[in-house]
Amino acid sequence: MGLGHKSIGLLVILVSYMMSLVVMVEAIPDPDVRKIPMPYCLKKCMPICMKIRYADVPSCNKGCTLGCEQLQGKGSLVV
Repeated sequence: MGLGHKSIGLLVILVSYMMSLVVMVEAIPDPDVRKIPMPYCLKKCMPICMKIRYADVPSCNKGCTLGCEQLQGKGSLVV
């Protein structure tokens, strides 16, 4: 009931959020405007992450940063 459930909950919420952002990006018609700016992505992700029980700022910052980098095509699948 400790760290394992916290991590799973955080992962589920962040994956759901990232999928919604991908859908938003796909809806943009201009290919040059397909990338969501990092500050905007973090601004939208952090409040959602912080609603998770036992979430803390460093964990949310890391998770949101990695997720937003993935959306911009800069991230890696291997952490």
